[in-house]
Amino acid sequence: MLTLEKYNQIKKKYGKSASWAIWAEEGSTPKSNISDLNVFNNDNIIKFLNPNYVFVGLNPSVQDIDKDIWHNFHSKDTKRQNDYKLRFALKNTKFWGAYLTDLVSDVEETNSNKVSISAGNIKKFKEEIDLLGTNPVLIAMGDKVYKALIRYFKDDFTIVGIKHFSCYISKEMYRKTVLKQLMNI
Repeated sequence: MLTLEKYNQIKKKYGKSASWAIWAEEGSTPKSNISDLNVFNNDNIIKFLNPNYVFVGLNPSVQDIDKDIWHNFHSKDTKRQNDYKLRFALKNTKFWGAYLTDLVSDVEETNSNKVSISAGNIKKFKEEIDLLGTNPVLIAMGDKVYKALIRYFKDDFTIVGIKHFSCYISKEMYRKTVLKQLMNI
């Protein structure tokens, strides 16, 4: 169970590079309110968070100038980002409230081929996961992340791979695909 103390530790240490799978409601367009971080301004926020699942991307892809706490996966760059597909896919599922992070949290790059995974990245990632205080299921978003997680953590965690939300399919097809990939956990 996530305590307020543990939440605040995670927020202080990883709040500028990680987040949680909880978003404001969709408004008039699929991408509306995706960057609204007011959902975290709730005294009971930990009741909505689920550290038993960790969705893992490769790296942050955009530079958000202000670097708000929990901004990752809640991008203000709605022209280039597809975070809304992840919101749509996880809405009303047991994965809503899961922890969201990247394997390489200190490299902002849109081209995943330019991102390499070092031993230091693996060590930092493990420390971050350990801070959650659970033995979460790791859900790799994309093949590169899946292969890395299997290589380094197959004996420590259950690892499942899903399509990354940047793939060129509709939000409805993305949800259908992801829920099928996650149906056995």
